[in-house]
Amino acid sequence: MQMRVDTESWAYKVPFRVSRGAESALDVVVVTLTDSHGHVGRGEAAGVDYEGETVPYLCAQIEAIRPVIERGAAFDFASLAALLPSGGARNAVDCALWDLTAKQRRTTVWHLAGFTNPRRLTTSITTAAATRRMMLGSAVKTNLVANEARSPTAPRKNVSSNAASGIGLTRD
Repeated sequence: MQMRVDTESWAYKVPFRVSRGAESALDVVVVTLTDSHGHVGRGEAAGVDYEGETVPYLCAQIEAIRPVIERGAAFDFASLAALLPSGGARNAVDCALWDLTAKQRRTTVWHLAGFTNPRRLTTSITTAAATRRMMLGSAVKTNLVANEARSPTAPRKNVSSNAASGIGLTRD
């Protein structure tokens, strides 16, 4: 198996602002695994900055296990978990391995994972810090609606609120 490790910078459409600063792009590491039959699996990760995970750090972790990955014969999900700690580096390689395995078996990742009927599920949406009007506009664009703009009898799902902004959001 061959492995390629690249870094990319994915520009945001608009700068993303949170309390600790603003970013205009997300830097990621991209792992590409290619088997001898030409099947290709890709995975990426950005790391967790407050855990000290930078893109160069993730690349160094991945490069450290390159010999094991490229030998291929004994490299699988269990060996990956033993080789790398949980975090961005393992996530990037793990996702590439899932993608590659699905392509080798001509199936989907969700089928490999044992899901018979996957469905779309929103788990979390972070709205960037901005003015109340801008946050509401962002929420509307992502199919979120401010509580005060809804009928009190309308059904609600996944309610969350931000006390600091005074905005409560509901996903339809």
